[in-house]
Amino acid sequence: MSNPNITTFSELYQLAQTHIEVFDLGRQLQQIDCDDLYKIEVGELPYPYPYKESAHIAIITWHPDHPERHSIWMFKWSLDERNVVQISAQQNCLERVVKSLTTTDEDERRRLLQDHPFHFKPNEIMQSCFHAKASLILNQSASKFYEPTKQYFLSDTQTNWQEIGIQGVGEMAWRLQDTDKKHIIEHFNEYAKPAQLCFLACLEHTNDDPVFSQQLIETVQLDEFELFSHLIRAVSKTARNPFITNWIHKIVNEHNELHIECLLAISTRAYLALEDDIVMINLFHKLAQISNVETIDIIAKDLARIEPLRKYVVKALRVPIN
Repeated sequence: MSNPNITTFSELYQLAQTHIEVFDLGRQLQQIDCDDLYKIEVGELPYPYPYKESAHIAIITWHPDHPERHSIWMFKWSLDERNVVQISAQQNCLERVVKSLTTTDEDERRRLLQDHPFHFKPNEIMQSCFHAKASLILNQSASKFYEPTKQYFLSDTQTNWQEIGIQGVGEMAWRLQDTDKKHIIEHFNEYAKPAQLCFLACLEHTNDDPVFSQQLIETVQLDEFELFSHLIRAVSKTARNPFITNWIHKIVNEHNELHIECLLAISTRAYLALEDDIVMINLFHKLAQISNVETIDIIAKDLARIEPLRKYVVKALRVPIN
């Protein structure tokens, strides 16, 4: 590394007087406090959103006087059993970024930042939502899909749903005003099913409004499992809200025949509602009825990584299945 005194991304950004925003792109799109990044990098703070034993970090950087110099970096860092970042991965990525900042060869810069084992690419929905959020942070214009998407979802004369585009839905989801949410609630069941699913999928990453979540639950006509599982994901960021928590508990405790996609949505996205012995036990019992041991093992290990859930997972796995 050109400067041996720089051992963290936080120090690099401070030295360059660069503005940053930090996100997790593992389970869901979650913002991470920039002040926590240093503590995460040096092992003082466990990674807050572990997913598949890794930290999936995205960093947006920009300089206020040089908006053309913005960049987006994505890194996947392994975590130990305490969810602490393994320093070797973090240091390797830091060295690559420093080298990329000093080279004038564009191909070499691209290779340094993308052609390595720590690079990852989010799924299409998450990537669209992340880039929509980045465009807001960087004060950039929305894509060409934004206006057709607004026209479809928010006007009284719907256009062809095939014209909307995932990127446009992500951009709209971040920009929803209260009047927009009211219109969507009133017309949701009139939208084409692909448009409904795409919108709910984007809300998984953008929706932190428990009132809107409750309105969706009370509005969406659940005629089959696909809409059901997407709705669970769409409200999952608000799962600590009492209404949403009770709704999740009722699904797990009272629905006798749940599709595997609904159970996966609850266990991997609505996990904030799972701090309950009975609910966790019933969740694993239902998974055992329709899934395999390998899947259950993956889910159990993943949930046990989340500190508040660990004791509930351990207790649930000790209860014999009738």
